[in-house]
Amino acid sequence: MQLLLKNSHKLFILLIFLGCASQGPASGGPKDLEGPVILNVLPKNGSTELKKLDKIEIFFDELIDPLSVPSAIKILPSCEYKIKTRGNKIIILPKESILSEKNTYRISISKTIRDFRGNSMNSPLNIVYSSSDQIPQKIISGRFINMTDKAYHTA
Repeated sequence: MQLLLKNSHKLFILLIFLGCASQGPASGGPKDLEGPVILNVLPKNGSTELKKLDKIEIFFDELIDPLSVPSAIKILPSCEYKIKTRGNKIIILPKESILSEKNTYRISISKTIRDFRGNSMNSPLNIVYSSSDQIPQKIISGRFINMTDKAYHTA
């Protein structure tokens, strides 16, 4: 017991040094120049006949900077929701189960989501869910009048 007390200060110093390791992404290797890529979305994008939607999970190929997530996600029609970021996964938790009868919800994810190196996503993503048996296909069309010298195209 006396020997243990005599060497306890050495153990304490050793624990301090071991506890000082840097927390964050590993350094070294090739430079990370690519932004995060979405690998999977649950429930699957385009799902129909959903009666209840309690959470949406979005999986990425690398760790996500949690500070970049809240402003990058919008749900239409608007509803209250909470966002959790866990490593390489984003979880969207609506306050109430969304998908009222015959409604379609669109979750827009802008490309401002970043990894810990500051790299943003290459492109945004829209995720669509419906409580009916299909997702409405709406098209906006029109024409320009009194336009000269320029060609405009609509999609």
